[in-house]
Amino acid sequence: MTSDKRSFELPPDLRHATCAELRQGLLQAIEEATAQAASELEIDARRVRWIDTGGLQLLLSLRCTCQQRGIRLAWRHASDELLRACWRAGASERLGLGEQT
Repeated sequence: MTSDKRSFELPPDLRHATCAELRQGLLQAIEEATAQAASELEIDARRVRWIDTGGLQLLLSLRCTCQQRGIRLAWRHASDELLRACWRAGASERLGLGEQT
């Protein structure tokens, strides 16, 4: 049975020191979405409390990878901390955070 959506919940800490482990989880979610022929990867970002440039770079890479694979990246409940960090870095539009549900 296939689903048109795959979900992934981000952890509270998206700083450089945690990015390697998080990257593996995100790659697995993308692989699963691809295998299930999912058209959307939904990211629940309500728990994000800390994010630095390493975390932002990882999320931008996630967006690019999803676009390359034809998977829509959808944001659910982006935390204020995530929204502020993306706004400060000028990455909100590139990440599609204006399209969150």
